[in-house]
Amino acid sequence: MASLSSIGSMISRARVRLRVSGLLLGCLFVLLSVSAATAAPTSHLTTATASGAKISAHLTKTSFEPAQAGSVKLIYSFSAPSRSFSYLLKLKKGKKWQTVKSVKKTGSFKGSHTMTVKKVFAGKPVKVGSYRLKLSADGGSKLLSFVVKGSKPANTALPAISGTTTQGQTLTARKGSWSNSPTSYAYHWRRCNSSGASCGDISGATSGSYALALADVGATIRIAVTASNGYGSASATSNQTAAVAVLPPGAFNKTSPANGATEQLTSATLSWGSSSNAASYEYCVDTSNDNACAGAWVSVGASSSASPSGLTPSTTYYWQVRATNASGQTYSDGGAWWSFTTWKPTAGSWTTSSGVSFSVSSDQTTIESFSAAFSTGYGYIVVFSYNTPIVAGQFSKTGTYYYSGTFDSPTTAHGTVGLNNYCTGYPSSCYTGGPYTWAATWSSP
Repeated sequence: MASLSSIGSMISRARVRLRVSGLLLGCLFVLLSVSAATAAPTSHLTTATASGAKISAHLTKTSFEPAQAGSVKLIYSFSAPSRSFSYLLKLKKGKKWQTVKSVKKTGSFKGSHTMTVKKVFAGKPVKVGSYRLKLSADGGSKLLSFVVKGSKPANTALPAISGTTTQGQTLTARKGSWSNSPTSYAYHWRRCNSSGASCGDISGATSGSYALALADVGATIRIAVTASNGYGSASATSNQTAAVAVLPPGAFNKTSPANGATEQLTSATLSWGSSSNAASYEYCVDTSNDNACAGAWVSVGASSSASPSGLTPSTTYYWQVRATNASGQTYSDGGAWWSFTTWKPTAGSWTTSSGVSFSVSSDQTTIESFSAAFSTGYGYIVVFSYNTPIVAGQFSKTGTYYYSGTFDSPTTAHGTVGLNNYCTGYPSSCYTGGPYTWAATWSSP
């Protein structure tokens, strides 16, 4: 029979064997589990790992106006396929950044892509300001910055001018239509030639209205409008007006000779006041009292006086002056004609040193008597004639005893006298002689 010590030793060895066996069995189980997991298909996995795709991007412009947002491009690309894509657009407000648009997408994103900045805003208004745009993919992000700058004014409808284009009238400017919210407008009136070219600024004409002056007559007018805001200025010019017409000449009056004046010289000077806007003056002298010019209107340019030729003594004349310009004519004194009468020979006796004498009637219209002494072989014969009319400072008689005279002034005259087969009764003779010249002066009343 075995001893008790032997039995204890056997039990100890058995326990060691059991521990080793258990350890081996555990290791085998682990190996089998790993092997089974490695052999399992991927469709049976319950988790996914993000890729390392990175994103790069740039803008074709980093400073532009709101209206250009549709043409500025955002170009971005992925370094490898990415299961996510997002962007975050922010606008700076003071010291903070305010979200404008946030977009997140999942799927498969790869390659290069292009979109406009307007599309980035995705329906949101493109406002002036500083922006940040952060684009993200699985493995990283890209931060871009850009500025939307304000736009200077842009003209959308030309300025225009209202008013009558006649000297003295006032024109008014209409500024036209402008985009981009102008905050102020400046005006410059311009004078151009008749076709609207060769324009120049009119000195001092910088308000919204302009009174047409004499210098504008015949020219056309344009208005140049400059619109401004905080981002700049822009100008636009209207179409030209019609040519500016001059006002008709202004009212004016005759001054001398006074209406109804008498004893005027045959070299009388006619004079009158000035007419505003007159380009020239014309006068007419007539002997018919019918308020009309039977002769011709005579131009004297810009002069305000005239000395008509051909005036004769003892004649009543009717005269008128008119001012003219491109717009018409204005007659002096509201259209009333004036009259004057030239001097008449002095009434009384007139004598010569050549045997001629005559007398002028008290009304200064008739040669009451005219006598001349002629030398013949039998001595002198004196021939008389009576009541010869004075017409326009002249008188005359025809026949066998003939004469004529012209008054040169109220007290001087000259003329001729002669006989043409003038026959006397005693002695019975006929005489021819002359014409002889004479010069006479007034001698007494």
